[in-house]
Amino acid sequence: MIPFGVASLSPYLLSPSYTLFMNIEIVGAACSVGGKHRGCRQGPDFFRSKAFVALQQSSQHHIHWNGIEQEHLLGSSSNTALVRGYSRRLRERVRKIISHQHFPVVIGGDHSCAIGTWSGVAQAQRGAVGMLWIDAHMDSHTPVSSASGNIHGMPVACLLGAGGARLLGRGHHGSVFSPQHTCLVGVRSYESMELQLLREKGVSFYTMEQVNQLGLPRVLSLAYKKVSSCPTGFGVSIDLDALDPIDAPGVSVPEPDGLIVDELLSVLRSLPYSEKLKAIEIAELNPDFDCDGRTAAVASKLIHSLLH
Repeated sequence: MIPFGVASLSPYLLSPSYTLFMNIEIVGAACSVGGKHRGCRQGPDFFRSKAFVALQQSSQHHIHWNGIEQEHLLGSSSNTALVRGYSRRLRERVRKIISHQHFPVVIGGDHSCAIGTWSGVAQAQRGAVGMLWIDAHMDSHTPVSSASGNIHGMPVACLLGAGGARLLGRGHHGSVFSPQHTCLVGVRSYESMELQLLREKGVSFYTMEQVNQLGLPRVLSLAYKKVSSCPTGFGVSIDLDALDPIDAPGVSVPEPDGLIVDELLSVLRSLPYSEKLKAIEIAELNPDFDCDGRTAAVASKLIHSLLH
């Protein structure tokens, strides 16, 4: 069973003195070809040097560095082939961690790493999973709708079963994410084709405008109820560009007027306990834009808050 915070008015209420130790496996996803900025490839190493020890020391859990899944850049003719091969390797790594009854936390790398992370979780759970996706972008383009062709803008669509056959590879049919148990929070940069796809799939989302209107506690409470009701479990994927660049500058595609770090940390700590949380992913850490390690430290705090 996995703690995901404690709330006073919750069907999952635990005693404040309740302590449960887990084995947490941190996996570095050193992928970059899904986007334009190669600095993402160094994100996991940067996290380990700047923030990993602080995370270990602050946590009640047993946290182990599982290593880094590297890109194989030689011998491939396309970024699609590179991402497909990478996703297969990361998928198997995540699946094995869960099969050993440990809890995976993936640190990326561009957000195409989500294809491997959540395929591995769904394979281990033997079914589509719920997803709380916190991101400035919808990441819901397909190879047909994307003007840039950047695969880090496609993982949500791919994992919903739309246009992802070339990325997931053979043996994967249907959706990795359960659409009715998937919710995006904090989006503020997207195109009409992405919006159309999410509406067609029945996926919920909250733009930053809606977050500002309703308040982050209310939005995340609603989103959490939706994703955590998935029978096979759910995951949390946070793109660091969801945060305001003033708080987290170390990302490849910053967007102004994002989530405030302190408020997000506070709300995540207050979310109800659920044993259905199966994995965490933090993506788009780019040390080229984070010379002081501020964003790496934020990533560590996010993980700590989710595992509180």
